[in-house]
Amino acid sequence: MNAIREIKDELYCSIENAIIYENNTYRKITGNYKIGYEISNLKTVKKIEFKEEEFICLYTTIEMVNKNLKISAGETSYGGEGFIAVKDINLKKILWILILSTMNNPIGLTIEDENVILKTDLNYPNGVNFIIPLDSPEKFMIEKGEI
Repeated sequence: MNAIREIKDELYCSIENAIIYENNTYRKITGNYKIGYEISNLKTVKKIEFKEEEFICLYTTIEMVNKNLKISAGETSYGGEGFIAVKDINLKKILWILILSTMNNPIGLTIEDENVILKTDLNYPNGVNFIIPLDSPEKFMIEKGEI
């Protein structure tokens, strides 16, 4: 069983504060937008039995399609966390999910130069933008934005 599960267009994830890849590997993330983030080395998820109550449900609030990619962002069932997920529409599989306790309240989603730009209302009233390379989400950056 994978760390990412999709059931009837709902996403579930078993790891918090991490980037989880479609090949069942992940990188844990510590820190926040004020002090910066540290990203761990790549690890492999051990086999997991799917129990809905042990997985985090990801509720999509913003979605967009760009070429063959469906990009979703929203909040988790825990309420204080945010996520962004990239799915290959043709292959019908999630390529990666970035889930952070300091990424909640997404308010905008765009793609620029092979980067996903996720706008949040963190640091109100200025907001925080997450700039995430589509092909290497572990290299994401943050910038203070404007709401």
